[in-house]
Amino acid sequence: MQLMEDYYVTLSLFSKGYPNYVIVDWTWDQRGASGAAGGCSSYRNAELQEQASLALAAAFPDHVKAVQKETKTGWDGMKTRWDVRVQWRKAAKDGDCI
Repeated sequence: MQLMEDYYVTLSLFSKGYPNYVIVDWTWDQRGASGAAGGCSSYRNAELQEQASLALAAAFPDHVKAVQKETKTGWDGMKTRWDVRVQWRKAAKDGDCI
């Protein structure tokens, strides 16, 4: 996965029965910052975003749905983009993680 690799890893671990723990005491508010310069934004484009969304949905069809979203903030050059909706709790439950 060239994009959404964190989603792929977490869903893969859930499918093998490994739980995930997240510390959210210190988080970054992404409003307006998604797609900011650096990181994946240096190579992400609409085509690659679509491919990654569809690939993740194909890899985890019971837990991921590829959808088109309207961009409200950030995401330079992608007013409408492909993204995913993930059923995280269902994925964890199906993997006997919760």
